[in-house]
Amino acid sequence: MAYLAGIVDGDGGIYFAPKNVGGVGTIKLTVNSTTLELMDWLVKVAGGKYSARDEWTKHGDRRRLGSKLCYSWSITSERAAIVVRAMMPYLIVKHDRGSEALQLWQDSYQLMTRPKRRDLHTATSRAEMSALGWPI
Repeated sequence: MAYLAGIVDGDGGIYFAPKNVGGVGTIKLTVNSTTLELMDWLVKVAGGKYSARDEWTKHGDRRRLGSKLCYSWSITSERAAIVVRAMMPYLIVKHDRGSEALQLWQDSYQLMTRPKRRDLHTATSRAEMSALGWPI
């Protein structure tokens, strides 16, 4: 995990994207590199997938002669949260960002799984309220 944390600190990103109205947000871990072997290693070690990105299409002109193709690897959701949590002791540059993304993801997940207030009004017994997760 220390090696992976070093790669993320240098060439990666840790993000949290909230969902629109309701729903659990997504935590995302990314690494960009021109090294295909690194992409294969990331998939082997942490899962996820990678794709080739052709930067020149962004600018509308041809890629400069001799420039390398860039690859982008990512994992999302629960798998990303597990990997980020395991990397936390080793992250230096992105430690605060990783901690913040994990907290936002956890808060989002708890809000989504919390019973709805309307369920409380339709519950007819203390047992039903307890089953819905409401304190009695």
